[in-house]
Amino acid sequence: MTKKILAPALGLVLAITGVASAQVATGNLYGTARDESGAVLPGVNVTITSEQGTRSTVTGPNGGFRFLGLNRGDYAVTLSLAGFASIARVVRITTGENVEIEFGMKVSGVAETVEVQAETPLIDSKKRGTSTTMTNEELNQVPNARDPWAVLQAVPGVLVDRVNIAGSENGQQSNFAGKGSGRGDGMWVMDGVVITDMSAVGASPTYYDFGAFQEIAVTTGGGDLSVQTGGIGINLTTKRGTNRFHGGGRYMLAHDNISFGNVPDSLANDPRFNNPDGTRRDKANHIQQISDYGFDLGGPILKDKLWFYGTYGKQDIRLVTLTGTADKTLLPGINAKVNWQASSKTMVSGFYFVGNKQKFGRDPGFGVVGEDGFNYDQANEYTEGGLPGGLWKLQIDQSFSSNLYMSFKGAYYDTGFSLTPRAGTDNTWTVDYFHNQGLGSAPKYLAVRPEKTVSMDGNYFFDGLGGSNELKFGFSWRDYKTTSGYALGGNQLVGYLESDTGCAAGALYCGEVEVGRTEPTKEYTASYWSGYLGDVLSKDRFTFNFGVRWDLQTSKNSPATVAANESFPQVMPALEYPGDSNNVIEWTSWSPRVGLSYALTESRRSVLRASYAMYGGQLPLSGGEGVGLINPVSWGAKAYAWNDFNGDRFVQSNEINFDDFQYSYGVNLANPGSAVSPNRIDADYKPQRDHEVVIGLDHELGGSFAVGVAYTWRKSNNFGYTPRRGGPCPEVNSSLGECRIIQPEEYTKNAPVTANGYTSFTYSPPAALVTAGNSGRLLTNAPGYSRSFNGLELTLTKRLSNRWMSRVAFSWNDWTESWDGMPYSINVDDGNPTSTEDDALKQGGPVSILSGGSGKASFYTNVSWQLYGNALWQGPYGLDISGAFVARQGGAYPVALRLSGGLDGTNSALATSAIDSLRYDTMWNVDLRLAKTIKLGGDAGLTLSAEWFNVLNTDFVLSRARYANTSAFTDVKGGAIDGRGRIEEIIAPSIFRFGARIQF
Repeated sequence: MTKKILAPALGLVLAITGVASAQVATGNLYGTARDESGAVLPGVNVTITSEQGTRSTVTGPNGGFRFLGLNRGDYAVTLSLAGFASIARVVRITTGENVEIEFGMKVSGVAETVEVQAETPLIDSKKRGTSTTMTNEELNQVPNARDPWAVLQAVPGVLVDRVNIAGSENGQQSNFAGKGSGRGDGMWVMDGVVITDMSAVGASPTYYDFGAFQEIAVTTGGGDLSVQTGGIGINLTTKRGTNRFHGGGRYMLAHDNISFGNVPDSLANDPRFNNPDGTRRDKANHIQQISDYGFDLGGPILKDKLWFYGTYGKQDIRLVTLTGTADKTLLPGINAKVNWQASSKTMVSGFYFVGNKQKFGRDPGFGVVGEDGFNYDQANEYTEGGLPGGLWKLQIDQSFSSNLYMSFKGAYYDTGFSLTPRAGTDNTWTVDYFHNQGLGSAPKYLAVRPEKTVSMDGNYFFDGLGGSNELKFGFSWRDYKTTSGYALGGNQLVGYLESDTGCAAGALYCGEVEVGRTEPTKEYTASYWSGYLGDVLSKDRFTFNFGVRWDLQTSKNSPATVAANESFPQVMPALEYPGDSNNVIEWTSWSPRVGLSYALTESRRSVLRASYAMYGGQLPLSGGEGVGLINPVSWGAKAYAWNDFNGDRFVQSNEINFDDFQYSYGVNLANPGSAVSPNRIDADYKPQRDHEVVIGLDHELGGSFAVGVAYTWRKSNNFGYTPRRGGPCPEVNSSLGECRIIQPEEYTKNAPVTANGYTSFTYSPPAALVTAGNSGRLLTNAPGYSRSFNGLELTLTKRLSNRWMSRVAFSWNDWTESWDGMPYSINVDDGNPTSTEDDALKQGGPVSILSGGSGKASFYTNVSWQLYGNALWQGPYGLDISGAFVARQGGAYPVALRLSGGLDGTNSALATSAIDSLRYDTMWNVDLRLAKTIKLGGDAGLTLSAEWFNVLNTDFVLSRARYANTSAFTDVKGGAIDGRGRIEEIIAPSIFRFGARIQF
């Protein structure tokens, strides 16, 4: 016979243990069997059953059992032992979480089964960090942009650099930061495999089919030992096949015809809204059309043994910028997965994924508005030969015994892209800061970045130290290579226009011209080794975590040859580079982690937790903080004064003043044809270090309803820094003590300049010392520089039960920087003491990181507060009503002047007292969704949905021209008002999205 009773009658105790690991694509189930007196029961048969099959085990001497590596879903757990009534319980497993259960079994003389009915509680009795899991219901039944970057706004403490309305920013990665970490600290994980792009460190290497996601888990603090950095960890978990055939198809559409206009009155006479046919647009940045469609199918090949799952999805994104430029993006994606229960103790899975991207009209990211031909068309690129491009993964999960579980993964990820200017590759290009325009053809770019991964993670359980222990250990190896190159078009002379005053006689405009070389297809390689060992000691209501992680990261350059500049081969001659015979950068770091939690009551409804963690930074494979700095074939140039005599805003050879040298980078001035770069890398160069403390309190109110508060403190140092050399620096890997460095106090202050009510000035490096250092730089760690973060987050979570769910998250952030000694820039013209638009050099001032890529020019890291909330109600007759709300402090609006910094080139010199002296308005947005599901028989159904984004049709200004000494700053028709420049971007207007989804 079977009885159904509530959990408290049996003394059933459950707790969810958040592992706070960015590399966990599954959850775990832990349990203990006890008799009515509380004594442990060994030898109990334990079975879990779900649509994903059946697994069994037996409790050990301490009455404990465990099932690790479970996919998200509901599991029926049944315990049976002769002489006792069997007990059954349905438990929900969520990505990145563990469920801990104690079952009290009653002596019974008859065969009976007691079914316990209770919600899986939200409180985590062993949690030490901060993380958020976006469930399948939130991803599909709450209005959102269907983009993994857009959902980050729901995570407390995470700041993103753009506002995505119904997909208006899909197809281009957002920059993000959180709790004292920048994008470079971010880690991307897909189904348990780290896929972070190490050539654009912290970025994703691809785009995704949003419909393939089961859940998205985001870690923001208290990272597990399997996590290298203290940055934002984004763990993407895809769906899998089960014992039930299931699948469906979808089509969603947002279109300009079902949207509104929101152009502010200040742009009523802006000529940028005039169409070529004489008509006028009534929208600024807006959606022309976004269609999202796809299908999926999964089920058993052999029930309880072998399952398959596959998805195809595509987004067709067509946007129009404020200036009327078209921007089209196609994002097709394929996912395929096979799961095989090879034995009762062995699970094997294979996974293939490819996320393609074709973009037509991508902004090159110079911070100006590009003409259509200046922008890029983007396509995927892969290595030649071998497997088809994409991610190939094989995973084996093995339970060697009831005490030892191990997971083995091997993956190969072939990914890359190319950027081709829309106007072709034969044109010269100009960045016109004076008019805030990009002209001609930006340089063609190629990047192919294959990655190989092998990893092993294990869990061993034993009793000792007065409690139960879970020993965690693991090892991983990643081999990463990037092949890339820029191709300069036209005459290979790159112009930068700065002014229409102070030019040579007869010139209409002036600035500087860079004489560079077309990059060859060069190659960087890197290896990332890691290992970790730690223990989780549990005793009664107390849990103690301790362990250490080890990382070894190395990189070097491969051989390459580069041709001379087409117009002036004598200025930039050809060269042949033999590459590096040994690793140039070699980082070794040890990262201890300690955490504890204590359940304040026996019911474990209130849990106090704390953690300390040290993290090591990720080694960038290329760029200014990687080995690419010393690669002489990397994009380098000499710059000279340019006077535009004919006013066409393109450089002609006779317009260059070679007697007026401006600056250089990446070029050996003493011998431009030399294969030895003037740059050096400190032999003692070390990874960034972060120290973090998290203290939190969680309390369950009942009914899957919980509240929490957490405080995070972080201190970071050892940032990369490339000051100018001021003398000899003998070897590529010379130590800092062997190299003469130009100190901040040696720079010369230039005369202040005033324009349109703003005044600023720059510093110039001493020419004699620059010459003595061959215009080279040294990559080292910034001495005396550090960043501090203090943050508070408040959360309210109601999981879906009783037909409704909700999430509310508020975060307050205070991220500042400081120096020992004289402040100096570490971001732009490193070592220069000029206060710039993103480096104010204020002791205790806000950390201000300027977003880059896709034309964005926002300052998102100095936003002090953010509030997010969503809710879903499942009503009668198949109706769903949901909504989402976000509000945040307006980002900083620093006004600057484009001024010469001597041999450091033109700087954006800050003209306000602080970066955040001026701000954009507080941004807020409301989205709503109404859906109706029509039953078609059995489990099949048709869901029709209508979503309304930017319900109040706000017209928040997201970006303005910032340079006070440019014509864009005083363009009244373009919305320039009250000492603020022309409007360059506003929030996308109110728009509807309709959808139809059939599922079975």
